[in-house]
Amino acid sequence: MTQSTIHDDFTGYIHNVKENDRIIRERVLQCIKNLHEKNLHCLNEAKIHGKEKLFSEIETIHKRLEKFEQEISKTPVADFKIEGLDKSDEDKLKMIEEKIERLANECGEIIDSLSCSQVDTNIIDQYTRIASHLRLAERLYHERMMILKKAMVFG
Repeated sequence: MTQSTIHDDFTGYIHNVKENDRIIRERVLQCIKNLHEKNLHCLNEAKIHGKEKLFSEIETIHKRLEKFEQEISKTPVADFKIEGLDKSDEDKLKMIEEKIERLANECGEIIDSLSCSQVDTNIIDQYTRIASHLRLAERLYHERMMILKKAMVFG
């Protein structure tokens, strides 16, 4: 398991929440894009080798990753307050963001550990684990956005 790097050189959410949210969203997006690239490689391999059931399973993850990337890329509609977030909310955000990074990395490790010699059922089981990890990451990302809404000014 690798050490979290998502908050390297990160100043926190205390000041300039908008800019720091953008920085973290870009870092989370990069984690998901790296995972997506690995998944695309597997998708292409399944297609080349005519493994239709496996292709279907991998394509489901591909679509989920595309949707998640779009969600992360969306800029918040409202502006952020000048004073930023309190320390407890910032700590929660950092914990959530590290969990999302860890889940994306674990999914990447699962994909890296797969080989073409494995039977389809084993690969499908691993992709089921990936789907579960992604559902949790999406849920955590929604929780992150709910915390950030406390620092938003609407209208």
